[in-house]
Amino acid sequence: MLGGPAADRPGRSHIGRRDTTPDRLDQVEEELERSDALLAALLVTGLDRHRASLSLAIRTLRAAAWAAALSGIPSTLHALATGRAPLEAVLAAGSVLLPHETNRVKLAAAAVPVHLAVSLAWTVALDRAGVRTARGGALAGVAIAALDLGVAAHAYPRVRALPLLPQVLDHAAFGAIVGRLLGD
Repeated sequence: MLGGPAADRPGRSHIGRRDTTPDRLDQVEEELERSDALLAALLVTGLDRHRASLSLAIRTLRAAAWAAALSGIPSTLHALATGRAPLEAVLAAGSVLLPHETNRVKLAAAAVPVHLAVSLAWTVALDRAGVRTARGGALAGVAIAALDLGVAAHAYPRVRALPLLPQVLDHAAFGAIVGRLLGD
């Protein structure tokens, strides 16, 4: 039959087409369970029942990534406006992982996993707390700043040395971005 789907024509490939029917998903799950004992242990229930939680996880990761990428804008602008080093906050974040390091490149590299892990942890906390608006997120961000900068920063001299207001604004921006994106 001409003009029909590729799957209906003999000799045509099924590449690029996905069969997402519940029966096919159950079949895929059974194949995975037979081929890998670890996957079998992790796949306690049907794959089709995990779509909602996968969607929520992706939404949380998306919010964390955007907030991690954009929340440093207030302190960066403040540093540029006041003649301070714009990467000082990055180096301070790196010092959380490498407290005695002085090499700026190593500190900047160490800042990436620190910032991403902290951002993801706080995003999950805000998600679990039901924060779904930019306003609620900004308020939560100020509360996070009190914990991060008021309690945890005492152990990290480079973090403690950063100007406080721009760091609080970064935290508020983080919360606002997360709240807005979790509300979508």
